[in-house]
Amino acid sequence: YGSDDLCDIQIGLTGIFAFLLGYELGLPPMFNNDSLSKNYGDPGVGFFGLMDHGSNNGRGVIPAPPTPWTRSIITGWSNVEKIDYQNNQDTVLIEAYHKSNKIYKIDISENEYFILENRSNHIIPGYDIEYLRYLLWDNYLCENCDLNCNGLNVAEIIDRSLVIEECIENNPLSNERLHYFDVLDTLIKHDPSLILNEGFENNIFSDLTNYDLGLPGSGILIWHITEPLESEYITGVNNDRNNRAIHLEEADGAVDIGFESYLFFGSTNATGWQWDYWYQGNPAYEEANPSMEETLFNNDSYPNSRTSQGSESFISITILSESSGSMYIKVQFNEDIDIYNLEEEPVQYLGNTFNKEDSTAAVFYEKGGVIYSHSTDSTILQIDTLIYTEEKLIYSYLKQLEYLPADTCIHPLCEDIEGEILPYGYLYSDTDSIPKAEALSLGDLDGDGLDEIITIEGGDIIARNSNETLVDGFPVDGNFSGVPLIANILPPEYGKNRGKPEIVCREGDEIIILSNGGERLRQLSSLDIDQPIALVPFWNGKMALVDGSRLFLFELDMAHSYWLNPKSRPSGFPVPTGEHFNPAEKGTSGRPAYNYPNPITEGKTTFRFFIGSPETNKVQIKIYDAAGYLVVDDLATNDLTPYEFNEISWYNIQVDAGLYLAEIKPDVGQSELVRLV
Repeated sequence: YGSDDLCDIQIGLTGIFAFLLGYELGLPPMFNNDSLSKNYGDPGVGFFGLMDHGSNNGRGVIPAPPTPWTRSIITGWSNVEKIDYQNNQDTVLIEAYHKSNKIYKIDISENEYFILENRSNHIIPGYDIEYLRYLLWDNYLCENCDLNCNGLNVAEIIDRSLVIEECIENNPLSNERLHYFDVLDTLIKHDPSLILNEGFENNIFSDLTNYDLGLPGSGILIWHITEPLESEYITGVNNDRNNRAIHLEEADGAVDIGFESYLFFGSTNATGWQWDYWYQGNPAYEEANPSMEETLFNNDSYPNSRTSQGSESFISITILSESSGSMYIKVQFNEDIDIYNLEEEPVQYLGNTFNKEDSTAAVFYEKGGVIYSHSTDSTILQIDTLIYTEEKLIYSYLKQLEYLPADTCIHPLCEDIEGEILPYGYLYSDTDSIPKAEALSLGDLDGDGLDEIITIEGGDIIARNSNETLVDGFPVDGNFSGVPLIANILPPEYGKNRGKPEIVCREGDEIIILSNGGERLRQLSSLDIDQPIALVPFWNGKMALVDGSRLFLFELDMAHSYWLNPKSRPSGFPVPTGEHFNPAEKGTSGRPAYNYPNPITEGKTTFRFFIGSPETNKVQIKIYDAAGYLVVDDLATNDLTPYEFNEISWYNIQVDAGLYLAEIKPDVGQSELVRLV
């Protein structure tokens, strides 16, 4: 309605037919398929897939192929080449999809991976249909550019393209274009093979040379796949636009597809546009990543190569080519961390051993029913056939083969090993009474000479002092699993508490590294979430974190590394390693007293204070109001643990709102004042 020129809004029904045929073939829809959602029908992959807006590409006559995930996982129509650690730093040539029918897969975690493909809408190298609409506008070329257009064919226009481009840039009428179907008609008359594999009869397009001709641009597309459940193939893989299973990493640095557009000149970015492709010289990428000297897709770019949960994938892709039918990329897997592969395929981790005298180590794993030993010098030995029951610890099995050291305790206080409790450390069995503990480890988190008790309870990580008081910063809420490892592995830039260990633990399909105060420092993607993690020292001078078939190599600091395996020692002897000392000899005073929560809102608070002397027998707390009047004087305890934080709780608080002072007074030592509200 209201149009003076209907010729430029004509459409064909080929795409609609292909879209409905896709349903018949069982191809999952890529848009929001939840009819009850307010965003029902919103694009999920836009123009870049048949089962979305791509069905109407090319004015409905050049529908897009299905997404590469559909073509590889659902139908097997495309050839898949896997890029893995063996290709590290290799240059990879990616040919246009319509020529090679090949896509490239890079695993980033157990159920996530990237798919790369080269999609080109160029009819002639460097020229797509939209640009040819300018170049073939006869009236514009002849009358406004002073060109002799009589008998000028497509090839000659391309030859003179530089003159024409200059004319377009300098002419105010350069938004004029030839009608879309007129361009196709002109191209077919000039050279049918530019568009069609077969003849063109009865105005029917069939068997196109390239079904990407209707796309908005050309270059490499990077797809981020979080493998959906098979039940979601029908209900919808992209119904949650904030957590799509089939997601395009848009090179313009934004997440536009399926979201509201705020561009004043239109909403084409909401269904995909030319700036979503990866290629050298993409101005939108350069604007989003001004500090990048190259076109990089890595941990720090926009968008980045992290997992859907934000973990580091250690994958860096450098785009080496401008947009063309043959593009080169460079793939690196260890941009900021050393990674060592035990095997190319998955293995079952069994255990490890190390010799600190000659700084060597070995990892034991099972593959194909056989146990192998992989040492630091890359020697792989076949040990024996794997025969054991779940009740028989693999550590004991390997010890029988004399590949693990005996239970010789290197804890500096092991002369007291016959006792139940070491003076400044614990035996594993002493913590069996801790309630609700799903996992347990020991280590000196805060550097006070005493081992703290780290447990997982209800998915949360809890760290307690020897007197059951919580370590500052804990609990850490989460969905943690396995046994927390305790070691100092991160360089100084990851925190102020240097010389103190981190906590390493699984959470879902990630490996999380926490500071000794509970701060999340790093999230690492994991390739094998069903296996335990372990730390192997002296792996070529590094501390190796075992994640299935690969090792992450970190700094080695044995003095502050305490729990390296599910039961501390490679042999399964559950006593922490690392340095321990008598806190009375080094002095650990100077820690301020405080109360929590503060302000007090629920009628209860807890006072926390450090006892730095074994001679302290009693602590009393007196509460004063702002005017200095004594309000409470019956808070006291003589159940004290030296060299630890101790606590006294104040229950059923019945005072007026306001500012108060609490005097925490030990019978030996100085008093402290705490302000509370």
